[in-house]
Amino acid sequence: QLEVQWNADVMKGMIRRILAMRSKDQLKLLNSPKSRHGDIKLPQRHGTALDEVQEVIKLPSESLPYQQDPSAIELSPAVRSQVDHFVFTISQMYRSNPFHSFSHASHVVQSTVKLLSRIVRKEAIDYNDMCYKESNGDALHKFTFGITSDPITQFACVLAALIHDVDHTGLPNSQLVKEGVDIASKYKNKSVAEQNSFDIAWDLMMSPQYREMRECIYSTKQELMRFRQLLVNAVLATDIMDKELNALRKARWAKAFDKPQAKHTRLDHSGTLTSDSSKGSNSEEDANRMATIVIEHLIQASDVSHTMQHWHVYQKWNEKLFHEMYVAYKAGKAENDPSLGWYKGELGFFDFYIIPLAK
Repeated sequence: QLEVQWNADVMKGMIRRILAMRSKDQLKLLNSPKSRHGDIKLPQRHGTALDEVQEVIKLPSESLPYQQDPSAIELSPAVRSQVDHFVFTISQMYRSNPFHSFSHASHVVQSTVKLLSRIVRKEAIDYNDMCYKESNGDALHKFTFGITSDPITQFACVLAALIHDVDHTGLPNSQLVKEGVDIASKYKNKSVAEQNSFDIAWDLMMSPQYREMRECIYSTKQELMRFRQLLVNAVLATDIMDKELNALRKARWAKAFDKPQAKHTRLDHSGTLTSDSSKGSNSEEDANRMATIVIEHLIQASDVSHTMQHWHVYQKWNEKLFHEMYVAYKAGKAENDPSLGWYKGELGFFDFYIIPLAK
């Protein structure tokens, strides 16, 4: 129950930041019977969530100041209740797996919040209001490719962390495909667990009982589209075992950051934001391309954050993962005994995935 409440409180804090960007007139409309933001619909989709993954997601092109202090925003009783109920329902949709559990999701949420707060140096953050100081806002916007300027983007990252393993069976996608389960066929044997998690959580969130909560998250069709695109990309990025998808992500990273003509905003040794303008100009599309792939890697790092934390944290979660895989093996759901070569496998995982990701 404490985990549920903590996650709900995190979501409420993120929602306050979204609302703090809106004008007082918009907030008045939000609290009136005329508000219908929560009823905004997207066109019916016929493909899978994987088909929706975007190489470039368009974020706001400039840094907009808060219209009021986020901590001064008072959420309505209906919104608070709906957030609490949504998080509780999500928690119940997680199975009792040793590793892929709601506790794991909570750990990933915590890591995502931490990484989002560390995108910029600590001097740029107002810890009283848990927001970025407005001074030098445009430089922060460029330095973080717009991620720190858009509360909807940050909320999508945190929500993706919360829902990314909903209904996980404790089995890898390869086993689900091998067994020919219904969801494997539904998702064409690609990112089966991840797409299932996304669809379950999205359908829940779009149900009528959470209308007031949705009104706080987006106010236009464009914001809803961006919110869904961010959520799709982030959740699907947690499928790290698909070699084809990993190759595509590496290519997208290279396209975003390895171009010799790109101009990057960086921190100098004194902690001041500067731009290297000698190598050409940085287009809005370039910044959005960088933001999109950075968000995916942020979620990936959060998903395996136990490998980058204190030894006892790593040991705790690694033991849970081993137990989950061993249970699957004993149940005839895996070909290989994980106890054989576990240590060597972990070294390989660090060498070929964790360390490159951390860098």
